[in-house]
Amino acid sequence: MLELQLNRVDYFKAASSVTPKCMRLLPRDSVKKETQKIALGESNGIVQLFSIKKKDINPIFKTTPGRRITRIELGGRSGEVPDRIFAAAETEVRGYSRKGKQFYTFDTNVSDPIRCMAVVGSSLYTCTDTTYTHYVESNEADTLTFAAKMNDIIILPLPIQAMPVIACQDRLLRPLNKSSILYEAEIPGVPTTLVLSNKTGGPTKSEIVYGTSDGRLGQLEIGSISTITKWEIANPKHLSGISAIDFYDILADGVPDMIVAREDGTVEVYNFETTDEPILKYTYNGTESITNIEGGTVGNANYDELVCCTYQGWIFGLTSQPLQNELGGEVVVTQNDDLVHKIEDL
Repeated sequence: MLELQLNRVDYFKAASSVTPKCMRLLPRDSVKKETQKIALGESNGIVQLFSIKKKDINPIFKTTPGRRITRIELGGRSGEVPDRIFAAAETEVRGYSRKGKQFYTFDTNVSDPIRCMAVVGSSLYTCTDTTYTHYVESNEADTLTFAAKMNDIIILPLPIQAMPVIACQDRLLRPLNKSSILYEAEIPGVPTTLVLSNKTGGPTKSEIVYGTSDGRLGQLEIGSISTITKWEIANPKHLSGISAIDFYDILADGVPDMIVAREDGTVEVYNFETTDEPILKYTYNGTESITNIEGGTVGNANYDELVCCTYQGWIFGLTSQPLQNELGGEVVVTQNDDLVHKIEDL
C-alpha cells in the first residue's frame, strides 16, 4: 500500500481574499527542471505572478488594484505551452505574458460580471449568472441564455470540435453544441467545480470530474446524446462542499492522483493504483477554507507538493520534502527556516 507524508510550509499572504479558480501554476520547464511560478488574482483587482526561492517570494509582476478578479486561466496559441495569463474582472478579460506585459484587453459588454471562463487557443468562453458566450478572436460566435445560474464551465478537447459543458445551480450539467443544448444530465448535488479527468479528459477526451456543494464527487463520460457514470463518491460523513479539484501524481506511482480541497480546509488525495475508482490515501485537516489547489513543484524543484490557497489569501504547500532527518535510531529535527524568518521579520 502506498503511503504519503506531506508537511505544511507557509509561503505568502495576499492583500485580499482569493476566490475559486483564481490561482494557477504556470507549466514547468522540464528541461531546466525549475520550480513553477504562481499566478494569482485577488478580490482587490491585483493580478500577480511570482516564484518562491528558498521560501522567499520572488515577484515577477504585479498589477495595480482595480475591479475584482473572478477567474484566472492559462492559454496560448494552438500547439504552444499555455503560459499566458488571462484574468476576468467584472465584464473585462485581460491577458498578460509571463513577463507581465499586458497584450490583450477585451470588454465583453455583457450586463453582469463574468462568473466563470475558459480559454482554448483563439476561443474565449465566458459565463455570467445566466448568459453563456463563445468568442473567436474577440468576435461573438455563439450565445445562450439559461434560466438556472451557471457555476462553472469546462471545455472537452474533442478531436473534431471542442464541446463546452456547463455546471448549473439546478443540479444539471449541460453540454453545448454552438448555441444549443445537446441534453441535460442530472447529478446528485449542486455542482461547484468541473475539471477534465487527468487534466486531459481521459482516453476519450470526454471524461470530467465534478464536485458538489454537499461534498460529493463523481466522474462522467460526456457523450453526444447522454452521459455515462464512471464512479460516484457519496458523502456519508457529511463533510463540507468541494471547492477545488486537480490531478497530479503526488504519490509518484506513474498514475495521476485526484487532489480534492473542501470548504472547511480539508485536503484529500485519492489514488487509482489498483482500480478505476478512487481510493482515499491521504487527508489533511486544515482550519481555513481552501479555494484553490494544484499539484506541482513550487518550493523545491526536487520535491512534489500540493499548493493551496485559502479564501483569506494564504498560500501554503503540502510538500513531500522531509522536515526531519533520521540518523540511525535517532531522529534529528532540522532547523525550522520558516520560524527563523518569522522571528527575524518580527
